[in-house]
Amino acid sequence: MSDQQSTNPKRIFVISDGFPPISTTGVHRTVALVRRLSDSGHDVTVFTMQPPSDLPVNHKSIEKIPPSVRVVRTPVSDLIGLVGFWRRWKKQPASNGDTGSPAAASPPTSTECDKPSVKDWLSRWLQVPDRRSGWFLTSTWAGLGEFRRAKPDVIFSSAPMWSSHLTAMVLSAAAGRPWVADCRDPWRSNPYRH
Repeated sequence: MSDQQSTNPKRIFVISDGFPPISTTGVHRTVALVRRLSDSGHDVTVFTMQPPSDLPVNHKSIEKIPPSVRVVRTPVSDLIGLVGFWRRWKKQPASNGDTGSPAAASPPTSTECDKPSVKDWLSRWLQVPDRRSGWFLTSTWAGLGEFRRAKPDVIFSSAPMWSSHLTAMVLSAAAGRPWVADCRDPWRSNPYRH
């Protein structure tokens, strides 16, 4: 792409879980792409997540985003955390006068033995395609709203996380627009092995 202004500007939706102020390795690549597209005269909207507490942030990195780029930040629903809360709630001891002695403890019933396996199964499936699967819900909903307003020409998604691609796939199908997926290096191997 030339550094000159584009003679045929496009409306481009970029979907990436990592974008400033999130400060992880893959963020720089997406920011560089967005800057290049904006400098070439394209109308760019970025869909990203509000920085979760488990990721590093650098608020000065926001200065690298061109002023013309619209950034839509959506919350991350912590589906895995809900399962963890359920586990902690279920483990609370009952106030039945238990003295803590081995004789006072009753053996688990077959139903109690089954519950952990159900919760483990649920935890695993809530991490498909990745641990940010809860972001897929909010990013897709926001994307559908923005489609009605902006009517993009093309959708670009960057991963990992793979939820970005899942959002882009749904939005592309809903709007009938082409989708470009940047799979990056982890896609060379089985992503579920990591």
